[in-house]
Amino acid sequence: MKSTSTEDKKAVIGALLFASHGLKIEEICERTKVSEEEALRILSELKRDYELINLGIEVVEEQRFWKIKIKDEFIDKVKEFAKPEIGRGKMETLAVIAWKSPVKQSEIVKMRGNKAYEHIKELFEEGFITMQPFARTFILTLTDKFFEYFNIRKGEEKSLLNRNEINKMIGVEGDKNVET
Repeated sequence: MKSTSTEDKKAVIGALLFASHGLKIEEICERTKVSEEEALRILSELKRDYELINLGIEVVEEQRFWKIKIKDEFIDKVKEFAKPEIGRGKMETLAVIAWKSPVKQSEIVKMRGNKAYEHIKELFEEGFITMQPFARTFILTLTDKFFEYFNIRKGEEKSLLNRNEINKMIGVEGDKNVET
């Protein structure tokens, strides 16, 4: 990081938090080239700054991720504007793709139904998946954007997805399970 003043570093870290869905301290340090001790001090200052100016947002650490979020007391007032970027059905299709990736499109459609064609098309257009022709179908794989958007490392996606939740999404009950 070229800038050396604490205010410049604070501005860069604030911008990173705003632009991301949350970053681990290691990622903040890597992107800003500051020590963990200095990054934590700056994050503490940012947190205090946001509290002092009372903008309705705050700097928080949740499950090891630092982020800027709407304060709980304002959620009800802004929830109509804060719609999820990915709808529930499309998110469920993406979860199944992540669980089984790489996977044939035909297999996802078989599990999720015909609505999956539209979900897959949109996920491809939004850059979350790639589609490689394979016989009469496509092979779907996750992109770097997927991993960046959800702040996970490649290889972690399957361990973060709950088999029972995936089974509910595709309508499998009892002891039948999605094969990995």
